[in-house]
Amino acid sequence: FSDVNQSTVTQRDIDIDALCIATDPQGDLWIGGRGGLRHLTTAASERLDLAEDLVVTAILPVVEGLYLGLRTATRDHIQFAFHDGKNLQIIWEKRSDEVSSLPPILRIIRTRDQDLFFVCHFSHQAGSMHIWSEVDRFLARWNPASGLTWYSSKDGLPHDRVYDLLADRSGVLWVATWGGIGRYDGTRFE
Repeated sequence: FSDVNQSTVTQRDIDIDALCIATDPQGDLWIGGRGGLRHLTTAASERLDLAEDLVVTAILPVVEGLYLGLRTATRDHIQFAFHDGKNLQIIWEKRSDEVSSLPPILRIIRTRDQDLFFVCHFSHQAGSMHIWSEVDRFLARWNPASGLTWYSSKDGLPHDRVYDLLADRSGVLWVATWGGIGRYDGTRFE
């Protein structure tokens, strides 16, 4: 972010309701939310066009492109996708009446073994009053060779309800759960 000329960036340049922000390997800034995805560089601000009804809820910039957490504006469809700068490839999607107003995919992390982990939120509606009674937060791992794997306390997490992720400098994945911190060493949770 230090490479972006901060003094020239204005709200008008961004023109979206921001839900997430990230920097890419080149130091450029990516901002996502309602209204799409913005790429801020030292020279300019550009908008990447996605489907009109998509809201960006999480961004992981990598050399090859961007991994994105997406939801529709009507909140009935969530997606985990990859954008190579030109095309959007859907990796996983769920269509549901139970998607809440929370960002469905909160954070995406890439570990040292190139696996992608993300936290996915689902809500349950209480009766006909449209009150969100409970939110489940699940941890998923995506690997191109093995596909999507969901994790729970049965796999060694301290609790099934996951809130956040962090990969440290050595590549260890730390998982914040309702029951404490979990550590993934590349093969199992401790």
